[in-house]
Amino acid sequence: MADVKRTNYFDRQFLRARDVQDEQAYHLDQRRRHNRLLHTPGVAEGLVASGSVGSTSVTVSAGVAVDAGGREIVLSAPDTLTMPTGQASVDIFISYGEEPSDPSADPGVVGFTRITERPNLGVAPAGTVPAGGVLLARAPLNLANGQLTGAVNNSVRTIASTTIGDGTITEVKLANTAVSTRTIQDNAVNAAKILDGSVGNAELANNAVTAPKIADNAVTAPKIADNAVTAPKIADSSVTTLKLADNAVTAAKLQSHPSDNILRAVGKQHIQNNSVSIAQLSGSLVLDGQVSISPIGGGEVAVTIQEVDEHAFYLISVRIVGPRSVQSNPVITWRHRTEILSPPAPNTLSHRHQLFIQNLTPLIITVSYKVYRINET
Repeated sequence: MADVKRTNYFDRQFLRARDVQDEQAYHLDQRRRHNRLLHTPGVAEGLVASGSVGSTSVTVSAGVAVDAGGREIVLSAPDTLTMPTGQASVDIFISYGEEPSDPSADPGVVGFTRITERPNLGVAPAGTVPAGGVLLARAPLNLANGQLTGAVNNSVRTIASTTIGDGTITEVKLANTAVSTRTIQDNAVNAAKILDGSVGNAELANNAVTAPKIADNAVTAPKIADNAVTAPKIADSSVTTLKLADNAVTAAKLQSHPSDNILRAVGKQHIQNNSVSIAQLSGSLVLDGQVSISPIGGGEVAVTIQEVDEHAFYLISVRIVGPRSVQSNPVITWRHRTEILSPPAPNTLSHRHQLFIQNLTPLIITVSYKVYRINET
């Protein structure tokens, strides 16, 4: 293993060109070693490629990059590249370059007094940037004439960064807003990479978490703070019966109207007009019949509702179906009577309701009646 040497100066030493060259080589080697081992290659500043659709050239702004060998690549002024033909897409890259310059002006002395570091801009078929090159952008081209067919894509580049220790990045190593959504690739952050509680609402940009990004059943009740989901955050029709577990909505989860002195979880003010119909209630048809009633003076019939459930209530519908001459003038009066029958067994009661329909017309009429039982829940 070769040792690292640096030039050592002392009085009355005769310096030659090699001594000064070794001095420069030592510092170049140390700086490039630092860049290579403690930094990742990529663009450090600027070097933004741009061009108009239809143009055959791309301009790269001034900037700095670091290649895989740790060499700094400095473009001091914007430069323009002509796009090739025969390629549908090309990568624009920059690489390190140097050449002797400034010939000596001393009489009889041949040599160059400087070395100019001049970077090379080039293009290559997409995905084939040569070794030592730093990718800057990708340009879509017309095969026939090399004109740009769309915007130059600068997002394909790699940004030069610092590697710390084993390369891990922790919260204490990051400044506020150091990582933005622009620097995170799609699908780079998934559920397996996120510790519980490590990503909170404060760390997410508006609309950063949307429904397609959340796995089924990933958000459960224990993960949602009280009042975290409010009406303004829920889109119309987004919560349907299919999305609600059985018994998921209970009285305790529904707010009563502020004017109520009694807790009413679902009150009239909570129900939209026509939203609750007979078809939506737990009801059943217990009587459905038709009867003819004699004219006034003796026209009355009684309809009996047997075994009335004291925990239910009843809806009664009565209408004239004939003759048509009295259809437009309702002439029916009805009344009901409740009887408590003899208990069929000890400590029990049996109820019977009777509905009386009276004909107040001089005609024989036919009446249709329906009785619905609505159960309390």
